[in-house]
Amino acid sequence: MSGAANGNGVSASRGALNIPSDLWQAAVESMPWFYPKGRRKRLRVEWHARFIPPGAGRRSSLDSYVKFQDLQNLADRRALDVRRKAVDLYADRQARVLKVLRLFIGADKSPAAEKRRAAAIRRMSMSPAEKEAVLNLAKEILLAPSAPPRAPASGEPVRRTGAAIRREGAWLDRQNEVDKFTMTLVKAALKGDAAAAKHLQGIAQFATMQLLLACRAKPDVFRPVAQQATLWPVIASTNPKWRRIAEQTLSTLNFGSETLYARVKPALAFDEHVPARRWARAAFETLEDNRCRLADPGEIERRLMFLRCDHEVQLRPVPPWAAAAGRLPPFSIRTAKKWAALSREMIRDEVPQLETHPDWAPVGRRFLHLKTTAGLVRNKVLDAIGSAMCSLAREALPKTGP
Repeated sequence: MSGAANGNGVSASRGALNIPSDLWQAAVESMPWFYPKGRRKRLRVEWHARFIPPGAGRRSSLDSYVKFQDLQNLADRRALDVRRKAVDLYADRQARVLKVLRLFIGADKSPAAEKRRAAAIRRMSMSPAEKEAVLNLAKEILLAPSAPPRAPASGEPVRRTGAAIRREGAWLDRQNEVDKFTMTLVKAALKGDAAAAKHLQGIAQFATMQLLLACRAKPDVFRPVAQQATLWPVIASTNPKWRRIAEQTLSTLNFGSETLYARVKPALAFDEHVPARRWARAAFETLEDNRCRLADPGEIERRLMFLRCDHEVQLRPVPPWAAAAGRLPPFSIRTAKKWAALSREMIRDEVPQLETHPDWAPVGRRFLHLKTTAGLVRNKVLDAIGSAMCSLAREALPKTGP
């Protein structure tokens, strides 16, 4: 999406329909959550992911990720609401333009005809600014030379129609309803309601089975989604072959082939017995998370715009290492050293007392005979983590599908 700033300080994403900025502004201002009366809520937003050392603290890392996803989903839902409203306003303006065109096309130039056209335009329920915009657009259409339709150039985004945006919005509304109902069942089941647990299992089974059948029928449609996914539902059954069937489906879809975990050695990355490997995995997961979050600063600002409509947003500063993570190339054998160097900076910043962590007590005892041990132990630990990160890298998984 591309953004456009207006005089009121609110920028809106234009989408793919080339909708004028004044219609975007009108769509934003028509939303029920736009600058409500009274004092706005204060919202502290941390757009980057912090490094959490492996261990019990990983729970806080998950909570931070869930909170970030909630904020991102809220901004995306609001953006879609604005796009749908802007499409409706755009369609209404186009209908008015057609009325004006009918008055101009095929009409004579006599003074009486000019008076009739002026009277007809005055009767249209539009503000002066709207009338001027409609008349200018009608004149552009009349004076513009006709051109044959052209196919989109390579790499050019395909324009989405208003019907596609409305359809996407309707699907999102239904998805939100399903999500709310599912959470209702989860809460009831956690309180001991066996019927809710049965309904929850039935919903999950039906959705997963339909997904499996759709993947078998149209694997090319689902393959791009599966390649970038780190989780994928499968059906477990009493049939002992269910694991083989699930593996075949995931292999056909190239599940996870474009994620970070496809470029690491799983036997080493998930080795919980070696502290350096545990810390290396936590480090490259944090860097990858920030690489995805901070890759497009403009997209961040566009999402924050929708949050600022009813919140006093306080964006916490992004540390230099997190901003650098947004510019990192994908993790691989050739780029592992860059990732290791940045992870060193990140851990120094996020864990200033690294040498006191229980995982590194054996390293500290090795240098007890020296007077100044803290800095030496810290450097030895960072060297071990960087070396482990480089040893985890491998080439991406081979793709089995097209």
